[in-house]
Amino acid sequence: MRLIHTADWHLGQRFFGWDRIDEQRHALIQLKEILRKTEADALLVAGDIFDTVNPSSEAERLYYNFLAEIRQENPSLEVVITAGNHDSPYRLNAPASLLHQLGIKVVSVVQKTAQGIPDYSSLIHVIKGKGGSSTTCLSLPYLRPGDFSFLSGEENKMAQFIDKAYKEALSLNHPVVIMAHLYISGASFKSMEEGKVYDTIGNEEAVSLSFFPSEATYIALGHIHKPQKIGGYSHIRYAGSLLPNSFTEKDYTHGVLQVDIDSRGHAETQLLEIEPPAKLQRVCGTEETLKKYLLDLPEKAIDYKAPYLQLLLESEEPRPDLLSLFRTEVRGKYVRLANIVLKKKPSLNNKLHSRGQNITLKERSPLEIAQLVYKENNDGSELPEDLIMLFKKVEDSLQIK
Repeated sequence: MRLIHTADWHLGQRFFGWDRIDEQRHALIQLKEILRKTEADALLVAGDIFDTVNPSSEAERLYYNFLAEIRQENPSLEVVITAGNHDSPYRLNAPASLLHQLGIKVVSVVQKTAQGIPDYSSLIHVIKGKGGSSTTCLSLPYLRPGDFSFLSGEENKMAQFIDKAYKEALSLNHPVVIMAHLYISGASFKSMEEGKVYDTIGNEEAVSLSFFPSEATYIALGHIHKPQKIGGYSHIRYAGSLLPNSFTEKDYTHGVLQVDIDSRGHAETQLLEIEPPAKLQRVCGTEETLKKYLLDLPEKAIDYKAPYLQLLLESEEPRPDLLSLFRTEVRGKYVRLANIVLKKKPSLNNKLHSRGQNITLKERSPLEIAQLVYKENNDGSELPEDLIMLFKKVEDSLQIK
């Protein structure tokens, strides 16, 4: 059986005020072509279909038109969609009955029985593949405390919920694929503070990988925009987003995952790239150098392929007028100005302190200062030995101590 795993479309997102509908349409056209070429049995969408709980009518039109087109082109294709934290679960669920008639399963809320107990069967869908193969898909929408508040005991309530749902899915005697939208501890993503390890995203705590059964055939994750495997397991993966959603994601690879499940219930994955139509560019410099850069840009009417530009301004003081100033500079240029980030040039004394050394320049020898300046301006390279010798000769001749 062949599945295509995708997530985090964020349809309707406005990127620093710029409409992205045409970019997102371009990405979905590529996804549609992937579905055609791979002859997939099912498409799994692991949450964050929309960017907000109240998407624009144009974003909803893009979503429903895409679903209609892929089903029309491949009537046997099954589609399973679950809600993410950006989605309105009830808005997504409203047409679920109609979509179900078209072979599209939407799981956006945890249905409850009359007794207030979760109806785990509502989270389960059996995918019928070519040649008679079957796979059980357990779809977990973005879970909230109210979804498992009835559970008790010392074990984590979310872990109990997932365990009970998995056991029900397993009872159908098919390989089980779990789809979920959450942040699993250990997932890698960039932030403005590179290298920091996160246990939360916003106010959201990380979920332990131990909450999920490692023996599941495949775990299709959404929420983190960087495609990656988790915990060293090749069958537990984030698909990543279709497009970069911030400048910290500009160097990510974007795409979808092809998941092939063999007769033994073993999953093999392959990342199929999707090319964002608009590049994200970041340029650093002083006010003068940035103005010159903008002046040299080509003049052309803006379309959905025009790059987004973030300017990193080297300045000692904030300048509230600069955004409007640079907007004037880019008028008529083939670029979409996103924002301006102030990048203060640290003094040499600040550089010493940033290295965890509370030492002033007066406490440094001239050679140490020269070595530091060379290192800062040469990508961390050490001052060459011949220059050190030359520097010492100059010190001796000037009798610097």
